[in-house]
Amino acid sequence: HLLHNSQTALEAALNYANAGLYADAFELLDSLPEGALTYYYRGFFKDRLGEKDEAADWFRRGSEQSPENVFAFRLEGIDALNTAIRYQPKDGKAHYYLGLVYGKVADVEKAIEHWESATQLDPDNALAWRDLGLASVSVREDLEKGLECYERAFKLAPADSRILLELDRVKARLDVSSKERLAFLNENLETVQTRDALLGGYVDLLLEDKSFEEAARHLENHHFHSWEGKYALHNAYMEAYIGLARESKDLREALEYYRQACEYPMNLEVAPREPNLRGFLYYPMALLHKKLGDEAEATKLLMITAGEASQYPTLGTYYQALALREMGKVGEAESLLESLDEEAQLLVAADSEHFARMNDKAQKALGHFYRSIHSSAMDQQAKAGEELKLAEALERAIEREAVMIAQRVYARAHQ
Repeated sequence: HLLHNSQTALEAALNYANAGLYADAFELLDSLPEGALTYYYRGFFKDRLGEKDEAADWFRRGSEQSPENVFAFRLEGIDALNTAIRYQPKDGKAHYYLGLVYGKVADVEKAIEHWESATQLDPDNALAWRDLGLASVSVREDLEKGLECYERAFKLAPADSRILLELDRVKARLDVSSKERLAFLNENLETVQTRDALLGGYVDLLLEDKSFEEAARHLENHHFHSWEGKYALHNAYMEAYIGLARESKDLREALEYYRQACEYPMNLEVAPREPNLRGFLYYPMALLHKKLGDEAEATKLLMITAGEASQYPTLGTYYQALALREMGKVGEAESLLESLDEEAQLLVAADSEHFARMNDKAQKALGHFYRSIHSSAMDQQAKAGEELKLAEALERAIEREAVMIAQRVYARAHQ
């Protein structure tokens, strides 16, 4: 039945109204359940019928409804809501809904005007503050105003994970320190855990803070719903366990952490790439096996790593060279390291044909990272540290990005 679907009923009622049949339009909506927009439209129809007192009553009832899950988008709403404002000049919700309609038709400046009125007249409307914040950031590029709006919105709705996610992203764009952002998310961890993207960003901050154990715990205990190709989440998982392995003073414990980094837990919903680059894990595992006296396993892992050739130099090339050197094939290793250094020079100059699609900043970050690992391979540790600082200043998670690039390049070369 038509009335079983409020949107269908509203569409039909507006067809009547557009034909001037306001009484029929009102009758069609009169049997619908409570709803802010249907109340405003009923008030609008009564106004057009000249029944002013009843119109005022419906507009009042509309203004008393919660704005939650109300999505105003029809053009007819402009006349209806402006009529409501004429009756009730201090109706902040009508301004909020008008902002939604104007936002839908891409007149965002007019939408902002109405959201500003909505926040002034109804300062407890978290949704109006959120939409004003979003528009301030995305249209006017006023990050400070956006931050203020998002903070107001989140104070009113501390369980709204979308608002918290967008608030944190504005803070990141304003270069709020990672420690400050992490502390705020820690204070609101219950909300953080309700949204995958927010929890993923929180994990990144934990990794930057070198809180590897805490990051791993969240990645183990939360079921993420990943779209196809979302490998960054698994790379964060590997980064957590690689960090734990590098910090460990116990050889067997470190080896176990690397083994865990090799896994693809079901809760991440990320399957291994085929073929799957492994040298950045297998090479340090091989060294650990050697120290523990397991030469056979060490040789097996070194041989796999040494065979992971790519079409052009990547992080995989670095570990391939180290494996070849460990196996006594010094000439091949030096040749690969030289090619990596040459690629690094091109990237620092933002002139690499292999990474032409990357912007200059990303190329330079990758170039400095390649210089860092090349210097490390040449036992120039001071220079390696300097280059790593330059790389991380341009891209905090540069090592993870380098791993992901190497994985993609290797997979493409061997498919």
